[in-house]
Amino acid sequence: MKDYLTREEETVVEDKKKNSEKNFLPSGGGDYLVIDGKLGNIGYKMARCCNPIFGDEVFGFVSVKEGIKIHRMSCPNAARLIENYPYRIQKVRWRESAASGKFQASLKIIVEDATVYSPVLTVINTFMVALRSSSLLPRSGRNTSDFEIRVQLLVSSNAQLDKILSALKKTRGVTSATRISE
Repeated sequence: MKDYLTREEETVVEDKKKNSEKNFLPSGGGDYLVIDGKLGNIGYKMARCCNPIFGDEVFGFVSVKEGIKIHRMSCPNAARLIENYPYRIQKVRWRESAASGKFQASLKIIVEDATVYSPVLTVINTFMVALRSSSLLPRSGRNTSDFEIRVQLLVSSNAQLDKILSALKKTRGVTSATRISE
């Protein structure tokens, strides 16, 4: 999938220098839609199935009613969309600098016991991100002392998300912390 969408990338970089003021690069098979919030009449939305974040490798899918849906390359639906609808795939990329917007990310954190819930939320709060939701549930079919924390955050980039995940993994009592598509 990645190879399909990254063909002729050098041509696009050269064309970008020539057409730096345009968001849609007219270079034949190497056209890219640049996600930067200034697309004018081109409607696009972030796909809810994978919640792409600035910095993720992404592609666009031209939907029938909702414009272009931006998906992560690792989206659970990516292979099916690219295989079944190659004519509706649009190459997209993020603009060069970080977007000013916020992107939703879902995390699954496995902890040794319920007392780790508060320290996990404290770590997340140190990054000054909006916490949209959180839940603490016992893990079924596993070690009965393990719990699963699910959180939804608003982050500015995948670099910020990586820092949060790294800090969570260093927290005492946290077994694992991963980003999930939800």
